[in-house]
Amino acid sequence: MDLRKIREQLGRIRVYYLKGDTLRALASAVMALRDLSRAGNLPTELRSMVREGVGYLARDEELKRHLKRPLAYQPGQEKALFLQLGAAYKEMAAQAGLESREETFARKQKLDRALILGQRLVAQGKFSEAEEAFREAVSCYRDEHRLFQMIAGAFMEAGQPRRAIDYLRRAVEVEPDNAAARDMLEEVSAGR
Repeated sequence: MDLRKIREQLGRIRVYYLKGDTLRALASAVMALRDLSRAGNLPTELRSMVREGVGYLARDEELKRHLKRPLAYQPGQEKALFLQLGAAYKEMAAQAGLESREETFARKQKLDRALILGQRLVAQGKFSEAEEAFREAVSCYRDEHRLFQMIAGAFMEAGQPRRAIDYLRRAVEVEPDNAAARDMLEEVSAGR
């Protein structure tokens, strides 16, 4: 049993909950409880941390709708709590449309392959084919905000600023604080 890892997971419950990210708080609780359910006698400090984390989670109205019974912590009942919260997490994650780690990895690999292919095609001057590859990369987009700036940068370097405009607009749209993308967009728009 890695006590340091368990403490970190239990500490994250409060942090995520206070940030309004119940799903991540719940995931931290499930991971910590999974490890704790395998252990025997828990140190008092960990029991207090579990009790505090469960107290935060018990306040959440959305989580309450996914629980079969009220949330409570009793020392020695870590496995039952793990099963209860694990089931609620699965339901909430499914409703949120979250990907599994394997799905995320596969999607990001597909995005990377398409992006690299598009960049190679731009370097070869095959702009129409590059557009197709970039469309495939964008179809895999979830939260990789720099994708649009990278695509626009490839077109800018190849002397194709008109092809970069839509990607720069999207880069500024998804990441308004991205000064580099905003500057590139202003530069391209001024040169029209």
